[in-house]
Amino acid sequence: MFTIRQKLFLGGAVLLSVLLVAGSYFGSRWLFGPDVEPTPEHLLTAERSYATSVSPDTPSVSGTDWVSELEQSLSDADDSETETDSAKIDEDLEAQLAALSDEELTALAEALEQEEAESSKYPEVPDGFPMTPVWLEDYFHERDFSAHVTLYRALIELWNRGNHDFVNGTLDEDTGRVYPIYPDVIYVKWDSYTREGPDGESIEVPYISARLGASSTVDPLLNSDEDLFTEEEILSGAYKTKFPGIKLVEYDNAGYDLTTLLGDY
Repeated sequence: MFTIRQKLFLGGAVLLSVLLVAGSYFGSRWLFGPDVEPTPEHLLTAERSYATSVSPDTPSVSGTDWVSELEQSLSDADDSETETDSAKIDEDLEAQLAALSDEELTALAEALEQEEAESSKYPEVPDGFPMTPVWLEDYFHERDFSAHVTLYRALIELWNRGNHDFVNGTLDEDTGRVYPIYPDVIYVKWDSYTREGPDGESIEVPYISARLGASSTVDPLLNSDEDLFTEEEILSGAYKTKFPGIKLVEYDNAGYDLTTLLGDY
């Protein structure tokens, strides 16, 4: 079904094509005689470009006010047509509902309730939230992404509580804790090994066995898959000031407990 605007433009295009073909045919015969072939029709009906450049000195063509008048009439027609279409849709919907049986109406109501329950199962994504929750992705199926759903629910809860500094997050399913990822924080796990000192004594040397942080934070600190700190830096305490602006946080003492954060998740 064509709108009024489409009908007007279609009619105008057809009329323009007819006038151009007729004008070319009779014009070519008047100027060049009956033996000259007119311009091929496919060239005359090709789409015209309206992006023309006009010099300030070019005199205006009289009668061009019809353009604004036509635009205004089309706008008025569109408004009227929109109201008519909306009323027509309402009438059609009422007619379709009236034609349904009681069983069909019940089934439709149940389907709508189920759809509403499904959509309200997940929290609303707050403005400014830095990630797209997995349930908004096309590939989402809760059976395969239940842990991701839990993670995003927890991060949205943190955001709603005023924690707006994280850029990502991770869930430790073994401990049931969520770790927001911040640009200036590296979560670390410490371990140690024992080596013999210069006098034969045993020296216990701490080292970082695992680290977690934003790739934009951690990657620039490392030239390769090396440790953040050397043994000398750890033993001397120089590691504490090696990377100004970066906080080292003990992994086991950080994070948010899901039971406390979300209750019965």
